[in-house]
Amino acid sequence: MYKPVTTPCQHTFCADCLQRSIDHSTICPLCRQALPGYAYFQLHPCNKVISKIVETVFPTTHHERAEAVTADVDSRLETPIFVCTLSLPGLPTLLQIFEPKYRLMLRRCLEAAEPRFGMIVSETSEYGTMLEVRSVQMLPDGRSMVETWGASRFRVVEKGTRDGYMVGRVEYFEDMSPGEELAALPPNAPTSSDLMLACHKFLEELRGGAKPWVLQRMENMASYMPEDDPAMFSFWMALILPLHDKEKVKLLPIRSAQMRLQVIVRWIGQFHDSWYAQWLSHGCVIC
Repeated sequence: MYKPVTTPCQHTFCADCLQRSIDHSTICPLCRQALPGYAYFQLHPCNKVISKIVETVFPTTHHERAEAVTADVDSRLETPIFVCTLSLPGLPTLLQIFEPKYRLMLRRCLEAAEPRFGMIVSETSEYGTMLEVRSVQMLPDGRSMVETWGASRFRVVEKGTRDGYMVGRVEYFEDMSPGEELAALPPNAPTSSDLMLACHKFLEELRGGAKPWVLQRMENMASYMPEDDPAMFSFWMALILPLHDKEKVKLLPIRSAQMRLQVIVRWIGQFHDSWYAQWLSHGCVIC
């Protein structure tokens, strides 16, 4: 037994074993009485008396168990990946984690010096965003309200599974340098300033005729809008657009802010050419 924890019903378990059990049920594995929940045991101290007895009477076994736990932590060097929603660099993502496998993933992430995990839209996604965990509120029923921040983009090189959730080997990447971007663009390409101006014009049109849920999203994200950073503005603009995530995720592998803005402006043009006029006059056809 390693790091023994005694429950209110006076049964003692390894801390890690008890937490894994609570991920699936808040009932004592022995007597079946209701337990307080994960948040309670997160702050519950180790039973020092039993721990000392185990260390004294079973020193070899205790040492082996400690090494096994350490090895288990070391083996988590693979990146944990949450398959859920679209997250973008430089922007917040608020999550409610309730599935047992992701409770375990979150708990393991919080053990790291810099808690973070990858986010991808689907199991087949090749590109995703690394999220830094900013704050966690653990609720009595085991759910966790997690505030994260998009840190960087990555490409999934190899995927696997650990205790039910996805892990992988990833490669991080950034935008190309200004010189590389200039060489990759045609001479007559619109400037980032022109493209951002077109985006701002579309935002004004949205404010004048969008559905309440779109306006609410714009209001919630207004404080995060980068004024003079085309790279971050492209991701912010993508998050605002009333477009399916499977389209927005196409921006992640593009290593040029100007190219991303060109894609966004094309999307805006498609809105105008198809259903956008009807949206402004009669209401959004996708609501």
